[in-house]
Amino acid sequence: MKRIILLSLFFLTLSTVFAENTLSENSVIVPIFGNSSPTLGQTHNYTANPGTTITPSWVVTGGTVVNSGYNDPEFPGLYWADVVWNTAGSQSITLKNKWATVGSKSVTVIGVPNPPTVTASANPVCSGTSVTFTAESAYDKWYTAASGGSLLHTGLTYTNVMNATTTYHVAGGNSSGGLSTTRTAFTLNVNPLQP
Repeated sequence: MKRIILLSLFFLTLSTVFAENTLSENSVIVPIFGNSSPTLGQTHNYTANPGTTITPSWVVTGGTVVNSGYNDPEFPGLYWADVVWNTAGSQSITLKNKWATVGSKSVTVIGVPNPPTVTASANPVCSGTSVTFTAESAYDKWYTAASGGSLLHTGLTYTNVMNATTTYHVAGGNSSGGLSTTRTAFTLNVNPLQP
């Protein structure tokens, strides 16, 4: 009788472990939340809440998990990962419980933008002239310096009344918040008004 009970317990335990870990590798149980169009080389956060305790591992194609954790005091059961995307194009992030898939997300990694071409409605101009500058995208950022400096404007165009010769520095931007590593310098020459 003891043997039958022990064998029954063994097979019950074995079948439970087997069932727990043989979910289809293609099954998606919970959604993974995070940026679907991340920028190459930047860190992006992804979260999933399977609603139960798991043995988590994050599997990323085209990127690297640089930090991960779970059970945030504000969101119990929430698992998260910070990912740096290393390869542009179609990639994915998957949360696994041991070897079973808990959730998966496809992303399209956007390359780092190039510095834009900048033009002006006129150059040179007389002091006091309103000038419209044009870059290449609605996400381009206009600065006062080649690095650092003050952000003057975000957008495709920038209009200003020019009273002195000025150089603007414009970084190419994209919808994911990515910026070019360098900025385009554009100098508008202003001639003083003749008396």
